[in-house]
Amino acid sequence: MSDRRTKNERRERRERRSPRERRKNADNRIVVIELAESDLRVAILQRGTEGNADQVDAMIIPWRLEATSPNTEQGLIEFTTALRSLVEKHALAGCQVRYVLGGRYCVTKAILGSTEEVRSELQQLQQRSQLYLLLGTGEKVTVSNSKPLDARHSYAVASVCHAKTLDTLYEASERTGLRIESIEPALVANSRAVGRLLNAPDIPTLLIHLDHSTVEIGVSHRGRLLLEYRPGSCETPEELVEVVRTHFGRLERHVGRLLGEASPKLRHIYLSGAQNEVENALRALSQVSEVETQIVSPAEIQSTWQLAAGIKDPGIIPALGAMLGTYLPAGESDAPNFMDHITAVSREPLKPILLRSVMPIAAVLLVAIGIAAANFHQQRNING
Repeated sequence: MSDRRTKNERRERRERRSPRERRKNADNRIVVIELAESDLRVAILQRGTEGNADQVDAMIIPWRLEATSPNTEQGLIEFTTALRSLVEKHALAGCQVRYVLGGRYCVTKAILGSTEEVRSELQQLQQRSQLYLLLGTGEKVTVSNSKPLDARHSYAVASVCHAKTLDTLYEASERTGLRIESIEPALVANSRAVGRLLNAPDIPTLLIHLDHSTVEIGVSHRGRLLLEYRPGSCETPEELVEVVRTHFGRLERHVGRLLGEASPKLRHIYLSGAQNEVENALRALSQVSEVETQIVSPAEIQSTWQLAAGIKDPGIIPALGAMLGTYLPAGESDAPNFMDHITAVSREPLKPILLRSVMPIAAVLLVAIGIAAANFHQQRNING
């Protein structure tokens, strides 16, 4: 990862804590943070003691003041400031953190088909990723998660993010003492949450996640994202209604091709995101008589946890969806994880490490040989 810290922001070597010291005060809490356009949408899970349910609290705090993006120096400063405030207020230093990236910061694609087709599509996505100007200019990072469905078919989800966004998450977490476990797309987390709703329909459903100027539309089935769709222009509730009406048939046909069956009827829309925008969208979409639209309620997500009183904001749904991922067995993650990329680029190859270890010894040996040769030559001259 690139180092954008200034000299004054870096700790002196004697002040830096070892990984063991950082974890010493970590407790049995897990933090999930969605990086939204201007806010951090936070869920904190406290593991229950034996016989007691896990407890979940949630909050939404602003992070962006003047920065245009987290990919800038100012963005890093403002994000770190907000994160430090959260960590200090709730004594979270040393805790594990899982980040969720809203649609402004990543592009996600689900692929379903023969294993060879899925592999080929992932390769093409990797090659095209640098062309995603929606994420800004500069280096992009692509990660994916694939699962076999049977002997010949697979399902995969891939996501693309700007490398500097990951830099910001990594640097800010390092400075505030959080340990990143995962970084996943919001639509994947949303799908997981909707799949666990009370009385969730057993047919594909439409997801709409609203975050100020960003609208994410996806289709989910049994907690699994089937596709993501980004409308070209959708800044008002009226435009959202037009998008739904115009593209409903196209989305149904695409889902039918993915599932290899007749086009299913998308009759349910689930809304999440910024409270005011979600409420406005609900009123507007009530005009579309062919579908049933509802706002996702945190209390309707079925889990073993207990929500703190007063948690009703639909903006927290992706964070709760990511929290559900913490209950999955080890090795059964269902989401692309950008932390895999961070780990890969942070891990130094073994050969350079060994060379650096051997070089001081080799230097000492060379000096010793040189001295011995000089002494031998001098002794011959004396004896000669």
